[in-house]
Amino acid sequence: SAELAVCVATLSNAHPPGFPWYLLPGKLFSLIPIGSPVFRLELMSAVSGALAVLAVFRLVLHAAGRAGFSRWPALAGALTASAMLATSTTLWWESSIAEKYPMFLALFGWSVYALLLFEETRSSRRLAAAFFLSGLTFGYHFQGLYLAVPLLWAFVRAGTGRSRVLAGAVVWVVPDGC
Repeated sequence: SAELAVCVATLSNAHPPGFPWYLLPGKLFSLIPIGSPVFRLELMSAVSGALAVLAVFRLVLHAAGRAGFSRWPALAGALTASAMLATSTTLWWESSIAEKYPMFLALFGWSVYALLLFEETRSSRRLAAAFFLSGLTFGYHFQGLYLAVPLLWAFVRAGTGRSRVLAGAVVWVVPDGC
């Protein structure tokens, strides 16, 4: 945490892979005029943890609805899944210190959600969002590579036309920034 706090303050890279996408939102949070600079990064981790829980809620609720569950069982499943993540010791610990993992979890969850929405709509915007978020996820941690196979699948399913060109541009531009 101290290493990442110093890197945010000086806008320098941390240990490999450097976590470039942690530095930019970290710098924005460090400009908030409350508490110490480290507290502000801890606040970013807490917000990121909450966004990860929200991503799980939306993902499970949406998937349960697609699977044919009625509103109340779908809502119960989504609440249970998000409560399990929200009350996990690991998420609490990582969300209370200046660490990169809560933001990684949030971006990973929202990437999967964007892929699910793309599967329904075949919208080029949803596919671009999935590629963009997964590129940011890879900028946080190499585990973002777990999204490579679903992204490749979505890229093939996009067919020809604008969707493929847009997705191809995003998939190359974002990881190159990392």
